[in-house]
Amino acid sequence: MTRARGRPPLPEGHARRATIALRATAELRTRLGEAALASGRSLSQEAELRLENSFRDDEILAILARIEARLDGHLALPEETAAAIQDLDA
Repeated sequence: MTRARGRPPLPEGHARRATIALRATAELRTRLGEAALASGRSLSQEAELRLENSFRDDEILAILARIEARLDGHLALPEETAAAIQDLDA
């Protein structure tokens, strides 16, 4: 019988990070590796950070969309003012 290599796994629910298997193109792998090297992070850390940022960006875009919906119509210039601005540009 062969011995398992490496450290034994932590009990369920005690791991600091979950494992995610991911397939990516060679180009994406290269770009991610270059970004990790430039930032001083590991490949896994860089991938995790970029995924977290994508969710944060989604949340920010949703907030901005709600703000835009609330402001819709409130910031519109009266027709006379818009026409006057166009005249100045001419």
